[in-house]
Amino acid sequence: MKNQNKELQNLFEKIINERSERAFDELYTKYSKLLFSVIVSICLNSDEANDILHDVFIKIWNLDYSKLPGENYLGWIYSVTRNATYDYIRKKKKYENIDDYKNQIANNGIEDVIETIHLDYLLEDLSEQEKLIVVSKALKGVNHNEISKLLGIPASTVRWKYREALKKINVKMKG
Repeated sequence: MKNQNKELQNLFEKIINERSERAFDELYTKYSKLLFSVIVSICLNSDEANDILHDVFIKIWNLDYSKLPGENYLGWIYSVTRNATYDYIRKKKKYENIDDYKNQIANNGIEDVIETIHLDYLLEDLSEQEKLIVVSKALKGVNHNEISKLLGIPASTVRWKYREALKKINVKMKG
């Protein structure tokens, strides 16, 4: 964990101080999948998650050095990502009437609407952490160790929470 934080610190310093595109590309390559999982576990929409992920990396590129944390860079980037997602959701108008669904159906097809509604339904009783774990693991293929590092909890706890969340989803699917 300390090596990962040191690595992140070095990447951030190169991005901010040297405007290193190579460091930025390395940061994106190593962490975009994990951050995407965080975003999609909150907003439950992969198109929006891609937009938010793009915004997060723009923020990182434009970041002032004084805004960097003194330590726990992984926790910091997780918080920035989570907060950007919540900001996006607050700004975005939720579907307020049937016309919005009609527009989504016209643009994306009925399957996308049903899939989104069904996923929302299945995940609604899970905690934010459980949603993150399930979406990261089941939908995005992030391994337990990466999720563990992101959340700052043991991998065994991630595995347990994943199994418990799947049990909740299975119960909901049967009911």
